[in-house]
Amino acid sequence: MSFTLDVWHHTGRADGATSQPTTVYTEPELERLLDTLLQRDQPNPPVLVARERTRYEGTEEPDHLVKIDMCARAGIGAILILGPRDIVPPDAPDHAHLDPQGGVWVTQAHDTTVPGDAPPLYIDKATLTEFPRDAALPLDVWRAALREFMRTGLRPGTVSWQPSEVY
Repeated sequence: MSFTLDVWHHTGRADGATSQPTTVYTEPELERLLDTLLQRDQPNPPVLVARERTRYEGTEEPDHLVKIDMCARAGIGAILILGPRDIVPPDAPDHAHLDPQGGVWVTQAHDTTVPGDAPPLYIDKATLTEFPRDAALPLDVWRAALREFMRTGLRPGTVSWQPSEVY
């Protein structure tokens, strides 16, 4: 199964409007959108949701969100996932210790060297909330993790994760 992604991002409009998401149905469409995001400064990190995942009871609100930030010049990107316990694959190393309500996680790179002049990656640019420096993944790994999320609707198992207190 593949999930349809709704992606809220800055579209380049002069007024900065992003009220309607870009809907992504296929992995090639996702790749094209990621290329666009890497070429266009984003005033806030793009937000993705998998349309077919569960909604909060009695609402149309998704039970999860994914935030991404990236820097083409530095060749890095980071991912934040907020969601219920079932967004984590049952075979994930931390699955047995998860809070029953779920959690918030950011990527964790163990061997990525972030260039010293790389700008920070942001969870939220309005509040200047940065991703931890060790959340930065090489762009090919970042892209692969986002493709995995699109295929599974789960926190990708191809990368490591660390808990986050902020989203």
